[in-house]
Amino acid sequence: MKTICRCFGLLAVISFLFFACDKEEKKTEEEKKPEEKIPEVKENFLKIGDSTYKLVGGMLENYGVCEDMLDEEWAHDGYNIDLTLISQGLQISNNYEEEDFQGKGHMVYFEMFTSNPDCLDSGKYSFSTNIPFPVKSFDYAMYFLNYVEGEEDFDVFFLSEAEVNVKIKDDIYEISFITTDENGVKVEGYYKGKLKYFDYSYEYSNDRALKSNKKKNHIKIR
Repeated sequence: MKTICRCFGLLAVISFLFFACDKEEKKTEEEKKPEEKIPEVKENFLKIGDSTYKLVGGMLENYGVCEDMLDEEWAHDGYNIDLTLISQGLQISNNYEEEDFQGKGHMVYFEMFTSNPDCLDSGKYSFSTNIPFPVKSFDYAMYFLNYVEGEEDFDVFFLSEAEVNVKIKDDIYEISFITTDENGVKVEGYYKGKLKYFDYSYEYSNDRALKSNKKKNHIKIR
């Protein structure tokens, strides 16, 4: 009996050593395999100082080309397309005869210049004070806190020199920027998604008064 037990014991030891070696080999093979990288999903956000807000959408407004290159305030190359990104709480209205936005929230705005009338160019947009404003530049930018359409009880702050990075693939925009506002507060944002598009180029093409009022409207109303 003892001999049988010893035999079984010996078999158990051999089996243990076999499986231990096999397990060690498998472990070594697994360690050699490259780790699969999980793609990082970046959230859309607008961060102002220590406060962060979720961006949920945006729009492009095409105001067309400049027909008077001697205009000291308006002259620009390419097309003027304004970019607006909005936070939770705001919705962009499809009926522009009534109002631009519905709800209450925050947004950031850039007046940009691009070579394409239907979309922004991919690439880096830099702040510019040179007139005519070149393509892939913007002349001013601002953000709004607690904005409600038609009301004046909201805060607006101008952004200082900045760079806006734009990537486009299959109508999906990826936009990022880091800058500071007029008070030195750090402002950064990231948005990936679709943008609504509105074409005002015909309305503005032959009316310099409308063009000159455009900036005032953005500052006073939006």
